This record gives sequence, C-alpha cells and structure tokens, in this order.
Amino acid sequence: MKYFVVSDTHSYYTILKATLDQKGFSPDKDHVLVLLGDAFDRGDGTADLAEFLLSLHDRGKLIYIRGNHEDLLVKALWQLARGADPLDIALSYHATNGTWQTLLDLAGLTESQAIAYPQTLIANVMASRVYRDLLPSCANYFELGRYVFVHGYIPCTITESESGTTYAYNPNWRDASPSEWADAHWYKGVEIAVEHGIWEPDQVIVCGHWHASAFHSKYEHRGSEGGPDADHSPYYNEQAGIIGIDGRTAISQSINCLVFDEGGNLLK
Repeated sequence: MKYFVVSDTHSYYTILKATLDQKGFSPDKDHVLVLLGDAFDRGDGTADLAEFLLSLHDRGKLIYIRGNHEDLLVKALWQLARGADPLDIALSYHATNGTWQTLLDLAGLTESQAIAYPQTLIANVMASRVYRDLLPSCANYFELGRYVFVHGYIPCTITESESGTTYAYNPNWRDASPSEWADAHWYKGVEIAVEHGIWEPDQVIVCGHWHASAFHSKYEHRGSEGGPDADHSPYYNEQAGIIGIDGRTAISQSINCLVFDEGGNLLK
C-alpha cells in the first residue's frame, strides 16, 4: 500500500493529474490519495476534479481532510439558505476565495441564473455528490506511522490578550470540538511549530493551507515568498516536527506530492 499526499489542489485538476502520473499513482494499484483540504475553488477544473475524487471515494482510495475552503463552501451555502442576497455573496470574499465560482460549477448555473434563482442554486449544490458524499467523508486529521496529516494545524489552546495571541499545546486535540477544528483549519501550522514550539511529541505533522514558499523565505532566507525566485517545494523542518506542502499552485502551476508506504515511511 502507498499513500500519495497532496494539499490545496484548488480545482487545478490537470496539474494534479500530471503530478500523480509523474509519481506513479494508479487507482488500479494499492494506492490511496490523501488530500489535505482545499480541494476546490480558484482553478477551472472543478467538474473534472470532482469526478476524479468521487471515483476514488467510491473505491475506498481517498482520504479527504477538511480544510478552510470546505468550510467556506458550507458557510456560503448556509448564508444563502438563511436568505442572504446572492449578489452580496457574489461580491464578497466568497468570490475572491473562489467559493462563489465553485457553487456555480456544482450547480451547473451561470452567475446571472444563480442570482435570479438562488433556491435553484441551493438545491442543485445540495443535490451534488460533492455535497452529499465527499464533504461528509472529510476527516479533520489522519495518522500514519509517526506522521499526522492535517490542513492548517492541530487545534491549540489560544489565549487573546493586549500583547497578542498566545498558543499552547492541547494534548486532547484529537477530541477538539468542531469549532476548534474549524479555527485550526486557518492556522499557519509551520509558524506555530517553529515560532511557538508546538508540535506533537515523537511525531511529524504534515500540513497545507499556507504556501511553503513563505516559510522557505522567512526561515531559510531562500527566495521570495511569491516572486519568480520563490521556492514552492515542500518545507521540511524535522526539528520542529513539521512539513508544509502547499505549493501555491495558482502561482507555481505545480502541486507537491509526498509518498508514504503503509508503515508510514516517507519514500519520496
């Protein structure tokens, strides 16, 4: 058994498929795709990606970790169901984050149709297999050997004060509440590990959510965060017990993929 770990695919299906082909992934072998959240939004391959993920889901070959963009999709749909003006949604952060376009893609509607008939938008999205099957299958974390896979980071105990935000290790993070996990989906996990010294003892956390180039630039002084010299490869820091793999696909046009065997050994 091999596990192919990717993150933040953001509807860039063609890039994901090319990456998995290059790594040797095949659903006809004992291979499992582990997706660390933010599957959709931003790219133009929502329909193809949904079909691909559902085919893996139906064969028991997908481990889908929930991310902040999965939360945003549910939130936007909930806001519409509660009577929000669809035009307001179309002009909000749901548009800049790509969530609005994903709703349109899942509903099979143009923007003008969705604004004119919001109940049809809601009904079509809720009838989609992405909403009915994929989203309910999401987990907040997955463990394999000494590795823990999450989207942003593990939930921490947070204290807010005038001097700023303080993070503390929560040994019961696996049993955190849904709201605590929703907050953790937004964490910059590498920063919490490196700057706050919070990690899971004797394990390594693999996360996405925030582009690895930011951490190469900030902690290794290697390239800029988003310029032509940016390093989008995975950020490894074994001392801090963290690996960040978000390749900032919209900019880099690449997706990072780590491969593990069934014993939890990192192969490549």
